[in-house]
Amino acid sequence: MLLAKSNEFKIVLAQFKDFGDRLAYLQDLITHEEENLNKLYHEEKEEVPGLFLNHVLALTAQSPDIERLNEESLRLPLSDITIKTLQNVNRQWIRATATALDHC
Repeated sequence: MLLAKSNEFKIVLAQFKDFGDRLAYLQDLITHEEENLNKLYHEEKEEVPGLFLNHVLALTAQSPDIERLNEESLRLPLSDITIKTLQNVNRQWIRATATALDHC
């Protein structure tokens, strides 16, 4: 019985670690894309709309990963800090995508 519980806890801990790693990766990726978008916004070149489109595509490509994290967040007993981080990543992704679309 204890061995079964121990294995169960190991699985849950692995899920938490995996969730946290993927959340941190998405947060870094979206922050990087936002920084690139801000740089492009301040440049005044003719090819900028095409570059904005590249960033829109890069951001929308993350949609399935964000969706998956949101679904997993309903199944895992996450801490308040992790939930807030996920909410912030969702907002950041929406804001960055909307900004990029506005400039296309």
